[in-house]
Amino acid sequence: MHRLRHFLLPLVLLLAGCAGGSYIMVWTAAGGKKVDVPLGPGGPAFTNDDNIRIELATFSVPPKKKELLYLFDVFFKKGVPPKRIIVDDVTEDPIHNLADETNPKLAPDHRWRYAFEYKPTSIDQVPWLNYEGNALRVYRFTITFADGRTKVYYQGSALPAFVKDYVKLRLGFEKAPQGP
Repeated sequence: MHRLRHFLLPLVLLLAGCAGGSYIMVWTAAGGKKVDVPLGPGGPAFTNDDNIRIELATFSVPPKKKELLYLFDVFFKKGVPPKRIIVDDVTEDPIHNLADETNPKLAPDHRWRYAFEYKPTSIDQVPWLNYEGNALRVYRFTITFADGRTKVYYQGSALPAFVKDYVKLRLGFEKAPQGP
């Protein structure tokens, strides 16, 4: 079943891209929990409600470094800083905590921005780079607001196959192709 969802994901993203509007995809996350992940015409859509809009949940590989730099950006619509923000990668078991910030500060534009460096030393620490085809990472944002309410949001992030190949190469887990 685990591999089946990796074959179905490209089809779902293709169909979502061919039609207009937004959709909710039910994703089986870590621990077998079913979560709703918003999709739009081009793939994962911003998670959005009256309080927040998650505008970035992804990673990059900085130049000349063998690390993943996870990047998050949450817009707080009312401009009130939350009491706490926790971000976890819940795509599969085990869950990986990527951020846990108490009394986070918002930028003047009402955004919480966060970067987390992760330096895997072997492909075993990032096995999802070896999954066949396109993939999706799912991040759980647990936000405790100033008034004490806690809400949980899920944000998807598309991971095309060619990106995984590039990341493996940049991290040194795969040799560069040799010319003729």
